[in-house]
Amino acid sequence: MPGGRCPWKVCEGYRVGAVDGEPWEMFTSISSLAFDEGGRLHIFDRLNQSLVRFGPDGRFQREFIRRGGGPGEISMPSVTRVERDGTVAVMDVARQALYWFYPEGELMESAVVDPMRGDPMPAAPLHSHPDGGFVSAGTSLAFSGGRAPLGGTSMNSVPIHRFRLGEPTRTLFEAWRPTLSEDDLPTPPSGLGGTGGRGGMMVTHGAGVRAFDPTTSVGVLPDGRIIVSDSTAWTLKVVGLDGRLERKLVRPFQPRGVTAQDRAAERDRRRAQLDGGSGTRVQGGGGAPMMGLDEASLRRRAEARIEELRFAEEIPVVQEIRTDWEGRTWVLRTGPRPGVISATGVYLGTLPPDATGLPLAFGPGGLAAFVEVDELDVPSVVVRRISLDPR
Repeated sequence: MPGGRCPWKVCEGYRVGAVDGEPWEMFTSISSLAFDEGGRLHIFDRLNQSLVRFGPDGRFQREFIRRGGGPGEISMPSVTRVERDGTVAVMDVARQALYWFYPEGELMESAVVDPMRGDPMPAAPLHSHPDGGFVSAGTSLAFSGGRAPLGGTSMNSVPIHRFRLGEPTRTLFEAWRPTLSEDDLPTPPSGLGGTGGRGGMMVTHGAGVRAFDPTTSVGVLPDGRIIVSDSTAWTLKVVGLDGRLERKLVRPFQPRGVTAQDRAAERDRRRAQLDGGSGTRVQGGGGAPMMGLDEASLRRRAEARIEELRFAEEIPVVQEIRTDWEGRTWVLRTGPRPGVISATGVYLGTLPPDATGLPLAFGPGGLAAFVEVDELDVPSVVVRRISLDPR
C-alpha cells in the first residue's frame, strides 16, 4: 500500500487517570500496560509502585501489589507482566524473586532470581507468551565489585529469555549487541561488592551502554515464534520455535550518523530525566542501601556519567517494535508515525495521527492502550479499538 494511505479505523474507548482523585487513578510514571484475554487492562506505575486492573468498561477492579515484607507482599517491584489468562507476574528486586499471582490477587508461587549465581534477571518490557509465561530481552547489565558483568551477561549478544512458572528459564535467541570495549562500560560505584564480593550490583536499564546503541526490541507472535529488532538498519528477524532464524524482513531505510548536535541534545535529555527523578537505579544486594552512597553522591555520579557519556556512531532506524494479538508487527522508526506489517511481512500502512503514537499494549479484538501526558505532565491511559478499514 502507498505510504501516504491510512487504512486504519480508530474507535474511542475509555480513559483512566486523574490529577486529583482516588489513589489508584493518580498515576505518576506509567511503565507498562497489559491486557488479558478478557480485555481487562493492567497498569503498572513505577514510581507509585502500584499495579491496578480495570474492567473492559474502564471501571476500576482491584490493586495487585501489597507493599511490605510479609507473605505475598512486595518490597520493591521493578517489572510486571500479565499473562493471557490473567495470571500476574511481579519481579521484586529487593528480594530478588519473581512472584506469580492468580487473577483475583492471591499469591500462586514465587521463585528466587539471583544474578550473583547466574540467574537471568527479567528486564522491561516483558511480553506474554501464548503458551504461558513471558519473554524478556536481557538488556540489563549487572556488575559486582569489579568491572565484569554478572549473571552470564555477554558483551557480544543480548539473550532473549522465556520465564515460565515451574520451569527452568530458557534462552530463545541470542540477539546482536554492538562490540564494546572495557572503556565503554560504566564504572561501578565504590562500596559495591560487600563481603565476599556479593554485597551489591549495578543495573543499567535501557537500549545499551552507549547512547544510540540499537535497542533490542522483541515481539511474540500468536504461534509462539518471536520477532526481533537488534540492528541499526530496518531489519526484523523472525525466530522459529526451535530458536533458529527463519527469515528477515527488510525495508530500504538506512541509519544516519550521529552529529555533535545529537550528542548535545542527548545529554540535555538525560539531564532532564535526572531532574525528573528517573535514570539508573543503584542498589545493594537484596535491596539494602550501599555503604557511603547517599542521595547527593548518587546524583553527582549520575551527572558525571552524563558528561562522560559515550556514543554509538549511528542513530538506528527502528526505535521499537510491538506485536498485536492478530500477529501484526508495529514498528516505530525515527521520524514518522508507526508503520504496521502483517504476519507474512506485507506492509499495511502507517498509523493515523489520532492514535497517539505506538501503543504500549494490545489486547483481544483490536484493543490498544496508549499513554498521554497533559500540560502538568500527569499521565493517563487511553484505550482505543484499532482495526483495518475494509473500504
